[in-house]
Amino acid sequence: MVGWDWAGVAGGRSVGGTTWGDWHVGGPLCLVERDAPSTATLAGVQAQVADAEARRHLGPLLESWPDERQGVVAAQVWVADRAALDYARLRWHGLVDLRAALTPVG
Repeated sequence: MVGWDWAGVAGGRSVGGTTWGDWHVGGPLCLVERDAPSTATLAGVQAQVADAEARRHLGPLLESWPDERQGVVAAQVWVADRAALDYARLRWHGLVDLRAALTPVG
């Protein structure tokens, strides 16, 4: 939202550019204070998710797709354990939403 200012909104808490709170909006709303990545940026990240280095850390890539609404590349792998999630966060700085096809039990 261009020109939005949290200063005039009561009931929230802000830390590091993110604001949390409960407000009546009248429907679903997600506010993220960052510029959305370009289509070209997401395409480049999608190619990187499939490269040999990423496969070493993430295992086989089942599928990936750009989610322009969320500003990320969604990538599905068999298991998204802590090491895989950390790798994705450090390499792509939040531009990859790693999704696990399998969920550990127990």
